[in-house]
Amino acid sequence: MESTLKKPKRNPKKTTLYKENFVKPLYHGLEIALDDFLEWKPEIIDNWKNEWKNNKIESIKQRMDKKHWYIQKIIERAFIKTRYFQEGNDLLSEAKIILEDTNTVRIPDLAYFTNQQIIDGKNGLNPVPAFIIEIVSTFDQLNSYEQKLREYFQCGVQCVWLIFPIYKEVKVYTSIRNCMICLENDLCSASPALHEFELICDKIFE
Repeated sequence: MESTLKKPKRNPKKTTLYKENFVKPLYHGLEIALDDFLEWKPEIIDNWKNEWKNNKIESIKQRMDKKHWYIQKIIERAFIKTRYFQEGNDLLSEAKIILEDTNTVRIPDLAYFTNQQIIDGKNGLNPVPAFIIEIVSTFDQLNSYEQKLREYFQCGVQCVWLIFPIYKEVKVYTSIRNCMICLENDLCSASPALHEFELICDKIFE
């Protein structure tokens, strides 16, 4: 694909490191049109998740750490036992979500789409999931999630889980003002998005 995006040069002998000891993102801040971004397949060098805001790339955090794949697996296996899955709805991993009201494209770790929304996406529409899950690694910047939470709820998301494996903690948001911190035997609910989907906090980290 031809794109207006120009790949920056990097000197492998002189790598810029952040305090967290990972490599500076290669594409962050570069301008690219939305249509180009949606078709763009970046060269994955530093394993960053590249999102989009106001015609620029935002390299916000690393992709889900492989040490946390088991969390995704536990959640997905619980979901396929629900009636939502039986009705043709799904939890999609790292789907590009166009949030038109905030001029952004976000790529959450997991996002819930109804069967009709999946059909709408096939037909060129931009459905917004009602339920989103983000797994927060040790490299993540919490400030970026504060911004993303505002975008999600502004655009119609009803429930967001922020999962912190390092603390075995889940923050369940139903709005910017409403957050429940779940630990141990607390019940993490996806209501009001999915009234019948809930998991005991500790079960997520087994």
